[in-house]
Amino acid sequence: MGFWLVSCSECRVSCSLRVFPNRNPKPETRNALAIHASALPTTLLVKNTMVRKTLFVALLTVALSLPSMGQSLDESVFKGTFMASYDAATGKIVQLAEALSEDQYDWRPSEGVRSVKESLMHVANANAFFAGALGAEVPESMKGRNLEKEIESKEDALKVLKESIKLARDAVNALSTDDMTKEIDWFDGSKKPMLAMVFVVSDHANEHLGQLIAYARSNEVAPPWSN
Repeated sequence: MGFWLVSCSECRVSCSLRVFPNRNPKPETRNALAIHASALPTTLLVKNTMVRKTLFVALLTVALSLPSMGQSLDESVFKGTFMASYDAATGKIVQLAEALSEDQYDWRPSEGVRSVKESLMHVANANAFFAGALGAEVPESMKGRNLEKEIESKEDALKVLKESIKLARDAVNALSTDDMTKEIDWFDGSKKPMLAMVFVVSDHANEHLGQLIAYARSNEVAPPWSN
């Protein structure tokens, strides 16, 4: 039983998953399956998110089992693959943050939902948290701050966003293979290997890339890379 991950042409992430037994789907079928996440019902989005998380757990299990199989986790290959994916997602987040105007930073889809600026600063706050969880020293300018409420201008938001992305990136890059297998406290109070947090760093960036694409489109701003 083989599977195909169908990538969305807009956000370049895997928005849908279909399983094809022992055969490749025809090109027209693959194109038809490239459904953007914003067009899917909420129930399907939840299922899709769970599918991706399940895939992450499966990949994590395989990665951690390699040493017992007489093989080694190639640190440089893993980091190179991770950085390419993370840089692509965060680079697009920055492009959207730069493309949206100062006035549009206050736009929100409805009352009680994060605005553009708050969403960007949520990403920054999360990056600082992830970096700290991975053992990095978080600068005082980000430590313990509610950036969503404290940062006001587009200029300041862009500066903090870029700093937080570099912080998270450097934190992952500093990890050794042994570090990735060390157990850390998880959100639910359990213990998980540090590698699980590395996956969260990437997953969180892609999650909010999709959100910010929808925010930009709602403000008639096309993602710069799609022009």
